[in-house]
Amino acid sequence: LVHQVVDHHPAQRKAYVSAFEDFWIQRDDNERSREELKAAAMALLRGCEQHFRESTTRIAHITSIIPPEAASRFKKICRNLCEVEGEKEFQSLVALIQNEWPDTKAWLDWWLQKEHACMIFKSQMTMEPENRDHIPSTTNAEESMHSKIYLIA
Repeated sequence: LVHQVVDHHPAQRKAYVSAFEDFWIQRDDNERSREELKAAAMALLRGCEQHFRESTTRIAHITSIIPPEAASRFKKICRNLCEVEGEKEFQSLVALIQNEWPDTKAWLDWWLQKEHACMIFKSQMTMEPENRDHIPSTTNAEESMHSKIYLIA
């Protein structure tokens, strides 16, 4: 099966899931429903962390949302959202962001939608950890190549 790093554009995700479903539905040995196939396809997708970091930086630079003196802390907490593996710790970080920076609500809600969260936040991912750790975390070609070099070294 092909694991894929994607940006967070709905069209890209939907096209991948649709192609995956169509491939398996046509096979005589397929015993899964479309819903099961969709879940299986989503478990093969990883969201681009660089897109999340860039989004975090953009929000951090809007001084009416994040005061300048809090920007570094905000970005660090957001990076931690990607790294924590426990649900309780993840929800604590979400609550911290919501409480300290309530004007990030629309932005944070977008990232917390299941179809985004399951591709970017380790605690929300449906991809197997051993698979996640063997594919790049970004669609950025240079960063992806660095990832492959580090795996070889």
